[in-house]
Amino acid sequence: MDNQIVEPKDTRKPAKDLAVRWRKAMLERGVFMQTCGHFGHVLRFMAPLIISEQLLARGLEVYAKAVKGILEPYRPCLVESTTPIQNNRLSINE
Repeated sequence: MDNQIVEPKDTRKPAKDLAVRWRKAMLERGVFMQTCGHFGHVLRFMAPLIISEQLLARGLEVYAKAVKGILEPYRPCLVESTTPIQNNRLSINE
């Protein structure tokens, strides 16, 4: 699963600093994410193919909490992700 992190709608510039903060917030909560992309603004969540549902659910829970914490100041500018997540709901608007 990837998330391209960009500035608000009007500029849509790659937001490397935000991606780095998000990655650090995830690591502090025990989940490793890789930054990638030409500008270092893409977060990649790479779970092993043999991950248990319980560990995946925990990882997604940590992901959601990190998203809420990091993106709260940007809430008025948020755009919903185009990446579907099946069987697990992930919403930063909850």
